[in-house]
Amino acid sequence: MNKHEPRDERSYAAQPVEPVADVYDDEISLRLLLRSIWLYRRVIGSVVAGVMAAFVVAALVASVTAPVERMGTVGFRLLFDGAAQGRYPNETPFSSAEITSTPVLTEVFDANGLDRFGLYEDFQNSIFMLQSNPEIDLLSYEYQIKLADSRLTPVDRARIEDEFQGKREGLTDPRFTLNLRRDERIATMPPSLVSKVLDDTLAVWARQAEERKGALLYDIPVLSSNILRRDLLEAEDYLTGVDILRLQAMRIIANMAEINTLPGAALIRMGGDRGSLAEARVQLEDILRFQIQPLLGMIRVTRLSKNPSSLVLYIDDQLFQMRLEGEEAQKRVQAVQEALRAYMLQKGAVAVAESGSGSGEVTLGFGSGSQGMIPQLGESFLDRLVEMSTMNSDIAYRQQLTDRIIVERVAMAALEREQAYYEEISRALKELESPSGDVDREDKLLSIESRFERAFDGVVAVVEQVNAIYEELSTQNLNPTTLLYTVTTPFTMRTEHALPVRTVALYGMLVFMLSLFVVPLGCLVHSYFQREIVHRETEEQLAGRALGGQSDGQREEEPTERTASV
Repeated sequence: MNKHEPRDERSYAAQPVEPVADVYDDEISLRLLLRSIWLYRRVIGSVVAGVMAAFVVAALVASVTAPVERMGTVGFRLLFDGAAQGRYPNETPFSSAEITSTPVLTEVFDANGLDRFGLYEDFQNSIFMLQSNPEIDLLSYEYQIKLADSRLTPVDRARIEDEFQGKREGLTDPRFTLNLRRDERIATMPPSLVSKVLDDTLAVWARQAEERKGALLYDIPVLSSNILRRDLLEAEDYLTGVDILRLQAMRIIANMAEINTLPGAALIRMGGDRGSLAEARVQLEDILRFQIQPLLGMIRVTRLSKNPSSLVLYIDDQLFQMRLEGEEAQKRVQAVQEALRAYMLQKGAVAVAESGSGSGEVTLGFGSGSQGMIPQLGESFLDRLVEMSTMNSDIAYRQQLTDRIIVERVAMAALEREQAYYEEISRALKELESPSGDVDREDKLLSIESRFERAFDGVVAVVEQVNAIYEELSTQNLNPTTLLYTVTTPFTMRTEHALPVRTVALYGMLVFMLSLFVVPLGCLVHSYFQREIVHRETEEQLAGRALGGQSDGQREEEPTERTASV
């Protein structure tokens, strides 16, 4: 009985090993996997919930710290003539880049106190313009479809491209959008301020274009009352001051003649008395003829002068300048005449050379007895074709030189008239004295001063009326609405986050799916290693028990042997 007891213990110890041996078969048991996952259900739920909580916290932190892009947009259309061709109404060059130029943005930046939202360079880089024309976009889409046809030949493709360019040039419409884009983290610009900045940018550009470039005025020089300074004229000698007033009046008359060439200048009326430009010119000519020139004669007759020696120097200097200008005008006339003469001689020599060439015809026989005449396309014939094609430009060039000669001769005539005028004054000055004992001197001075004041005030009034007519004429002809632009689309504000909600949701779903896959896989790996450990421990226990049973049997047999030996 004692011999069988260890065997019973070994068989009892080996009983738990049988189910463990069934687990590690070669086939994978799906039931065992599901059972393992079910046993780890609380662990899986806790880990997935922790991962999603960490993701939510990270998403919140990223959304708070990430920059937010806000872009305000306002659409507008340029109203003045020539905007599509790149020029102002007064023919000066125009570019849409002027709207966002440095002078405009600097004034807007300082006026709105934008330094609290960043540096000026950042503001300058954040504002930009885009051309917006839906008709051009539709046309481009239409011809993109046509050009996408692979069956087109190179000739057809070139024809379609030329057709597109022609239609696109006909759809030039100066429509633009002004945009302000900011990447904001902490300092956020309110939408109302963004709208004001965009509106101020357009308004400041329009004002600067009108004031600094004269966009609403014709590009011609217009004299103002600034050329007339009463204090400066009164500080001169009597004759000198009146003579300067005479010269300024003549300049104003010439300026009025230039303004009169503008469209509608002869019809417009301005001022309280609704005076026209022609009436203003007649009024100034009357002042010059019946007030200023008689005043000069009165001064010569009365022999009044503050400083006779300085007056003589003034007249001599004027005569010297007249002679120099006359010589210069004479040389200009001679230069133009010589150029015209050389050009005509050159043309005449070419014509003579061509007339001495052959007839340019050749005979061709049709059979033995008949002949026909046809023109031969020789060098002389081609030269005549070229000459005929350039005939219009030749006539225009000669007409231009002739007109210039006429202008210079008219200027010479005016200079000769002025020279004769100063020569007459110079002769009168030789007899000029300063009669200190004249009892009527004070009365004469008062009369001269009063006449001078009336003439001066009359000239100033005419100049102001001419300027008013010019400004009104420019406003009516160049831009009747007195505006350079109009807003076509209202202000809109668009906000774009660096991490949009949709992107965060997609990333959240991805993290959730990965966690549902990775966490159960980790639990299965953990279960596998746990079973491995249990299996190894069980084998070690069985091996230890087996070794322990053998040692007990040996210890029982040893006393028996000892007894037998004894």
